[in-house]
Amino acid sequence: MATSSTSSTILSAQAFVASIAVNAHSAYSSSSAYASYGNSSLILDDLHYLGVTTIRDALPTDPNATPVVNALAAAGVKFDFVVSSDLPASGAAGIAQFIASLDGFVAKYPNSIVAIEGLNEANIQAFSYHGSSSMAAAAQFQKDLYTAIKADAHLGGVSVYNLTLGLNDSAAYAKLGDLSKYSDYSTSHAYVATSTPENYGIQYGVNVAASSSPGNPSVITETGYTTLASYTGLGVDQLVQAKSILNSLVDAFRDGVSKTYLYELLDHGSSSDPEGHFGLFNADGTPKLAAVAVHNLTTILADDGSGDRTPTAPLAYTIDNLPTSGNSMVLAKSNGAYELVVWAEPQLWNDSKDAEISNPTTQAKVHLGSVHKTVTVYDPLNTSKPIATYTNVQDFTLPISDHPLIIEIDAPTASTTTPVGATDVVATSAAVVADLSDLNAAGTVKSITLTDSHVLTVSSKATMDYMISHYAGVLSTIKGGYSFAVTTSASTWSLTENYDSTGKLTSTDQTAYQNGLTAYDLVTFADGTTAASNFANGVKTQTTVTHPDGSKDVTVYGITGKSYVTMVTYSNASGAVVEKTYIGADGSTVDDRFNSSGTLVSETSTSADGSSSTTLFTNGVKTAAFVTNSDHSNDNSFFNIKGQSYASEVQHVDATGSVSSVIRNYADGTLAYTETHNSDGTIVSADYDAKGVKVAQAVTHTDGTKDIYALNIQQKSYASEHSHFDAAGNLTLFERFHADGSYAEKSTMLGGISMTDTYDAKGTLVSELVAGADGSTSTSLFSGGVKTKMYVAYADHSQDNYAYNVTGQAYVNIVQHVSAAGQLTSVMRTHADGSPEYTQVLGADGTKTSTQYDAHGTKLAQTITHSDGSTISDSFNAAGQLTQDVVRNADGSSSTSLFVDGVKTKMYVLNADHSQDNYAYGVVGQSYVDIVQHADAAGTLTSATRTHADGTLDYTFATASDGTTTATYYDAKGVIGSEVVTQTTGARDVFTFLSSGVQDKAYSAAGVLQKTDLLKTDGTHVETANVAGVTLRGGTGNDVFTSAGSTTFVFDRGNDQIQNFHSGATADHDVIEISRSLAADYSHLSITQAGADALVHPDDAGSILLSHVNAAQLTHDNFLFV
Repeated sequence: MATSSTSSTILSAQAFVASIAVNAHSAYSSSSAYASYGNSSLILDDLHYLGVTTIRDALPTDPNATPVVNALAAAGVKFDFVVSSDLPASGAAGIAQFIASLDGFVAKYPNSIVAIEGLNEANIQAFSYHGSSSMAAAAQFQKDLYTAIKADAHLGGVSVYNLTLGLNDSAAYAKLGDLSKYSDYSTSHAYVATSTPENYGIQYGVNVAASSSPGNPSVITETGYTTLASYTGLGVDQLVQAKSILNSLVDAFRDGVSKTYLYELLDHGSSSDPEGHFGLFNADGTPKLAAVAVHNLTTILADDGSGDRTPTAPLAYTIDNLPTSGNSMVLAKSNGAYELVVWAEPQLWNDSKDAEISNPTTQAKVHLGSVHKTVTVYDPLNTSKPIATYTNVQDFTLPISDHPLIIEIDAPTASTTTPVGATDVVATSAAVVADLSDLNAAGTVKSITLTDSHVLTVSSKATMDYMISHYAGVLSTIKGGYSFAVTTSASTWSLTENYDSTGKLTSTDQTAYQNGLTAYDLVTFADGTTAASNFANGVKTQTTVTHPDGSKDVTVYGITGKSYVTMVTYSNASGAVVEKTYIGADGSTVDDRFNSSGTLVSETSTSADGSSSTTLFTNGVKTAAFVTNSDHSNDNSFFNIKGQSYASEVQHVDATGSVSSVIRNYADGTLAYTETHNSDGTIVSADYDAKGVKVAQAVTHTDGTKDIYALNIQQKSYASEHSHFDAAGNLTLFERFHADGSYAEKSTMLGGISMTDTYDAKGTLVSELVAGADGSTSTSLFSGGVKTKMYVAYADHSQDNYAYNVTGQAYVNIVQHVSAAGQLTSVMRTHADGSPEYTQVLGADGTKTSTQYDAHGTKLAQTITHSDGSTISDSFNAAGQLTQDVVRNADGSSSTSLFVDGVKTKMYVLNADHSQDNYAYGVVGQSYVDIVQHADAAGTLTSATRTHADGTLDYTFATASDGTTTATYYDAKGVIGSEVVTQTTGARDVFTFLSSGVQDKAYSAAGVLQKTDLLKTDGTHVETANVAGVTLRGGTGNDVFTSAGSTTFVFDRGNDQIQNFHSGATADHDVIEISRSLAADYSHLSITQAGADALVHPDDAGSILLSHVNAAQLTHDNFLFV
């Protein structure tokens, strides 16, 4: 058959995707039969995979299921809430309570409810309204429910779906009457048996349901197939389930159904229950083939509506050879593309055999009304990628079998999407939990900052476990860590389970309510600690914390008739009271602590003005008192101090927390120590001996530096010491003084370097030792105040030794450097004026450099000796200019360079093989200025090069390996003029480079000219035989030859000309040599007379013109074929 779109309506691709919804049982997830719905994160991930945002469920009444539904709503899922079959029995009060619950849900999750659906399959699922289960009672309940919803201001945007009847019972629908005024949509359960054509079954179910809500748009709230294949009528395998669901979706939308709720999201319950296998996904959330197909379908047809080019003109097309069950519809995207959906619906399943029916593929022929730039074909059953692509096409074939294919026409070229950069998320913990699935799928989260609690409240433990295993990456980006909480609550109780980030239970919090107020609260921690609190009229009266070891903390609140209102009693595991705290109404406290015998050991009082005091007791005797004054200064006193030289101490601490004074006394009251903090920040402390004589003093400055003095030192050569420390506590100065005040010793330490000076009894310097932080030292010796020697030892154990004012030598000072291994590596001797007299340096590689200078410090000679024995010897004139450089290498080679006024003029190189290279520079009186010659080991000149002042060539000479020599001559500009190539036989070629070309004159060894060849610039030859018996060889151009008799001409294409040709078989006849590839033999030549000349054509390879030759005189003797 053929289908044309000329009168078909263009439908919206975005509306089609939005029409797909799915059933769920989250409201029943606490039941073991629907336990797979207890994981809200798994549900969200599966909905995202489908591309679906709306589900059909129930408003939960079970406290354990409520958090799951709430989590879905918080994440943006939209709901069709179907009413419970138990609701009608509670009458008007039940409807009112239901409406109130809906109001609360909408208030918490605005716009989350898209529809409220009437009774579910009222002819099958038991209900009772005002004592009746008739269809009339069902209709009356629908009217009352609709009226209540529409009267509620909070539910103004919520649609009401009509009630549903099972099995497409038309007689029962007739009993309902016209409910079109009490429903916004007619509602059907369009289950199509495997033996019924899909489109017929969908239309029939929709039409039957519409009979009780005529004129209203339609929705299908249940349709699908179970993958328990043995189930009669609706049981199939996964592949047929996928095909059938695709067919149902396109049939329903083409038939005008506004929304189709697939039954259902997840498998659940018993493996033998067919109801448990309608899921698009397995119970663990992994996709079945149907889920993959829906995912592909929504991915292909995805359209966010942001484009402004939605087609409005009908798509002209026809489809030939479409199966009789075939159909098509046209969708449009906002990017300007048409989506032509084509499908066929043969029977897919053999119910009696529980096996899929293999349907043939028909090659339908699609003809578009015009040529379209791009046509892309998709098969959503198998992939979201194209299965065929055409460009500039009008006609093509389509493999139609038993499920929809999508033909995308004129889609714009996909633009390159710039990858989304890393995202920093700042949000509340509830918002993060709601968006966690999206954040994980995005894969771009860099960090998450929680703005309130770091406790992630999730819907169930299953959800938490799923988050930990599936969202670990995005959870790890939460700054400051996180934990989990699962709360289940009802009107009279709540239970919160708290978990750490690994899913380990840390505590539970059980709360009981009475008249809406907290009556009792019990918190149990993982270590066994419990905190039980009692309340009266919602006000806490007592909390008892019981620790695992049996110790308890009991807090009593609201005490009257006492100076305190709260009392905390701490008792140990044995029940003995160890501490009591009394808290006044003004916030003042008294805290008493007791030992195991019940004896008071401390008492701390705090007043409302901020002052406090703590008194410590030992065996009933006061040992210390700590007073904090209202100005925040402190007085701390200690008594009966043992183990110290002093017996008592008093400290005063100012309001800033700084100690301002300390006084210590011996047992007899004599002063032992004082410390004063001056107003300028300086701290001065002093120590006294048992007689009260000051023996030490320390001054700490505001910059952190410190001076310490030792006074009245006895039985030493010095009488006092002074030490100065920097702010970091490092000693920077140490001094000792004689009794007369002169120095005995002085040490300074700065930057890790210390310098110690020692003095004699008169205070005269005798030595100075400088030590570096790296372990290096230098020792200087003085005589009469004048330095005579210095010894420097470095951190690497190398040394420098200095001697000053040496007499009896040409030098006066000497410096030696000795390596860490004890080897002398350098010597420098200097004259009195500081100029060098001699230097010697031993390099790390063993190279030794010795340099000698004259009395004025001018270099005379330098020798560098390498470890392999090679040397470099340089000589200099009195002006310091290099005059000679001699290099002798370890292999026996050497070079000698001569210099005049510092400029190199000659160099003689003797190579290791005894060959020589001789150089001359700056030659005068010649056309050249530089020359290089090479002679072999036998002394024979093998090459020479002469160059002009500008570097261009003047002359070159080279000898090849076969003995051939080439001499080349150049003009003053370096342009080649001629070249002579001489063979070992004595024969030579003289090449002259002319403006018209290159002329080659070949001479025999006897000097007789043999032939002349002018190679013109156009590539042609003009060759002349100067003696008989030579061979002339041209090229592929039009060459001209002249014979001298017995001449051989080698023909290589072109239109050649030969003058003075000797024809026939005479003794001096000439021969033309021709390749057999041009003419096999004499018979293949074309010889004609052209005026006075003979013209020879060897096939099409060119011609040979024999000037002034009679063609008849030519014989085969004049030709040679090779």
